[in-house]
Amino acid sequence: MEAVNVQEHELIEVKEAAVSLKEKSDESVAVSKEGAASSEETGAKIAGIKDAVDETMAVIHRLESRSNEINDIIRAMTDISDQTNLLALNASIEAARAGEYGRGFAVVADEVRKLAEQSGRSADKIRGMITDVQEDTHSSVEAMQLVSREVEAGVGSVEEMKGMFRSVETINADVDSHISNVLGVIESMTEKAADLNGRMEEFSSFAGQMTESTGTVAATSEESLASMNEIALTSEELSTIALDLQEEISGFKTS
Repeated sequence: MEAVNVQEHELIEVKEAAVSLKEKSDESVAVSKEGAASSEETGAKIAGIKDAVDETMAVIHRLESRSNEINDIIRAMTDISDQTNLLALNASIEAARAGEYGRGFAVVADEVRKLAEQSGRSADKIRGMITDVQEDTHSSVEAMQLVSREVEAGVGSVEEMKGMFRSVETINADVDSHISNVLGVIESMTEKAADLNGRMEEFSSFAGQMTESTGTVAATSEESLASMNEIALTSEELSTIALDLQEEISGFKTS
């Protein structure tokens, strides 16, 4: 009886431990789901950053292409300026040869030369600015390529993390299912132990009643045996008295 009670108590303790473990497992499942959702959100944000980086890269490449086109135009302007300056120089020489008649033409040629030189200086200045822009653009392209690689690595890491969270979530779900099954078995065993304990109590009560009844029967038997002994003793005494009376009667008749 005591062993059954101990077993039932141990089953209750195991059940409580399993319930606590299931609660922890449920919490772990919830955390895994939250982590998976968070990684999904992070992945979406990184994907948005990657799209922005790709778009910026495209803009920078277009800027680089336009810079090259402008540089080609500046180079053509420089060539035109050099040729104009050369033509103005030749015109000045010819005007000098013409003497008084070429004086007006010489003034025009000199102005053209000045404009050509000014155009050349402006072209050189623009070329320098375009060169700086191209260098900055090239640096920006390299920086954006580095950012793009980092973003790609971030996307890969997030995808790996998402896979890990999904695996953990699946494992936790399996553990939770197994714990639920164990709880069901423990619940059934606890009920059976409680039923067995009740039956043992009934049996103990019945055994007590049987013991009490057996004691009563034994006491009654002892009383009956004593009465029978007393009756036997009385019968012997009566038999002796009867014999004595018979002898006395016989003596009386003889007299």
